[in-house]
Amino acid sequence: MSNLAKSMIKVTLIITALFLLVGVLYYRSWQALPFVTGLALGEGSSIVKVLMLDQTVKKAVKQNTGLTANFFALQALWRLLISAGVLVLAALLSFIDLLGAALGVLSFNLATYFLRSKEKAQTSCEVNK
Repeated sequence: MSNLAKSMIKVTLIITALFLLVGVLYYRSWQALPFVTGLALGEGSSIVKVLMLDQTVKKAVKQNTGLTANFFALQALWRLLISAGVLVLAALLSFIDLLGAALGVLSFNLATYFLRSKEKAQTSCEVNK
């Protein structure tokens, strides 16, 4: 696993922990259990998507350039289907909160945004020196 994948998983876990803290403070009872279950399911899908993305990049580097775009598109479709599957599962099962699952799935996108903005800030600091 690459360093970027490890840091992305750490950031998704931190974001999910923040969502968990807010959810537990909001519900303040055992009613938070469906929210926590949905959040765990969504976070699990985010970690799977990070691992898939890491493997996609490793395999794409080894392939010829003609197939790389198709391979990336297919992997992006698989990651989208994983997110959709988790959200549909949360919508159909009463013991999984849809909001928790959506926030868990969203942690992947938030981690990507955070790491990208952190990288840009570091790059601009180096340029200004």
